[in-house]
Amino acid sequence: MPLSPDEWRRLEALFDDALALPASRRREYLAAACSDNPVLQQEVERLIACHKQSATFLDSPATWKEHVTRARAPTPARIGRYRIDGLLGEGGMGVVYAAFDEQLLRPIALKVIRHEAAADPIARERFTREARLAASVNHPNICQLYEIGEADGHPYIAMERLEGESLADLLARGAAPVATTVKVGLELLAALDAVHRRGVVHRDLKPSNIFLTPHGVKVLDFGVSLGQTGEATQRKLTAPGPPAPERT
Repeated sequence: MPLSPDEWRRLEALFDDALALPASRRREYLAAACSDNPVLQQEVERLIACHKQSATFLDSPATWKEHVTRARAPTPARIGRYRIDGLLGEGGMGVVYAAFDEQLLRPIALKVIRHEAAADPIARERFTREARLAASVNHPNICQLYEIGEADGHPYIAMERLEGESLADLLARGAAPVATTVKVGLELLAALDAVHRRGVVHRDLKPSNIFLTPHGVKVLDFGVSLGQTGEATQRKLTAPGPPAPERT
């Protein structure tokens, strides 16, 4: 059964929260959070299962996840002027492709709003706002955006393609060394200082939105940020979800 735009937004939040928990606690959390919607619980569990089998790219980009809807839509050969080389992953509202810019001759990541979300004005506005807020800050610890556009009615964001892993993936293997913790912390603070100086508040800072590359930290996913780029950024554009799980 196709999910509604509200269910897609809820699925995205549930996936991120469940993935941040130890694997042994995920089913219990999802059963409680989805007590009113068992189908949604199944979708989240399938998404997590697919995530374990695929490489991650931050989505995020946030962390990018390959999930259940991959089988529902084939990977296109092109989107706009970009050649599509493969799927990097999927989240609740967006699909991220490995792409190649044939004009500037460079690999990129292309985030495209999902078909179900493209019909939702709030989802489209959030998607556009993410690009504008992220592009408003030029800093080495913030993922660089190249372009926002639309192809066949679907908005997309072209951004730098990152190599590495999310902080969530690093922490899933256990405590990080002190030297790594200090380095990541200092670079993260530098990124936050840069966005705050521009009047932007991220509002969704979590391990899955912090990407670790060989060259340093990259902060991702400004989709629920508040900023001073226009009236739209001050409105509530996210749907309420279940209470966040208690971290232990």
